[in-house]
Amino acid sequence: MLSNKVKRFFKTAEARAEGSLFRVVLDERPIRTPEGSDLVFPTLALATHVAEEWSEQEDEIKPLTMPIMRLACTAVDKVAPVREQVIDQLVRYGESDLVCYRSTEPDDLIALQNETWQPVLDWLDHSHGIKLNVTHGIVHVAQPQDALVRLAKRIAVYNDFELAGLGELTQLTGSLALALACMSGELSGDAVFLASQLDDDWQADKWGEDSEAVERRKNLQADISAAVQFIEKLGGVTADHAGER
Repeated sequence: MLSNKVKRFFKTAEARAEGSLFRVVLDERPIRTPEGSDLVFPTLALATHVAEEWSEQEDEIKPLTMPIMRLACTAVDKVAPVREQVIDQLVRYGESDLVCYRSTEPDDLIALQNETWQPVLDWLDHSHGIKLNVTHGIVHVAQPQDALVRLAKRIAVYNDFELAGLGELTQLTGSLALALACMSGELSGDAVFLASQLDDDWQADKWGEDSEAVERRKNLQADISAAVQFIEKLGGVTADHAGER
């Protein structure tokens, strides 16, 4: 967003309606994306949150403290121009989804994975007709072509902002299935985070964890929370509630 140190250059940040869309203005000047694109928001809640992120900046602008602004810019600069490529990339996550790869031992970890992950795959199958294969171990398991086609169609119903949120969740968790479940309201953000960290948490319970691992876990949880908040500010799971658009 902003690579060099920038002093705060505005007094006020405000969200404003513009037709059916919304803008954020800094001292009456609308903000733009890092690539200079026009930045309009699909919901007032999202624009208001971005305005709050700008308002909370102190003497120096710190982009890392504006995760919702970053995701909005991603939607405009990185998703909208290449929607089909983004959809293809997300489908590739489905080809090797985290929740499809189960351990071969010990029994308690296998049982925990099955208890936590299998309901997500069952939901994907029952709700959307997308049945993904499961394997034990690290050897790649091929997914049915029909399932991949259905995944692509499922993802395509999302608008650019929703795709940005979905992509963020998928990359953070390593699981398109978990991200779709969160987008659909099937799983909460906390549940998605815990499901994505199941193996690491099991290891930590057995052997403990160092301070670096604790810090990584904390940062990941914050990033997932921001992605979920971004989706919520879009009005929740609009694609699912409104039907196929």
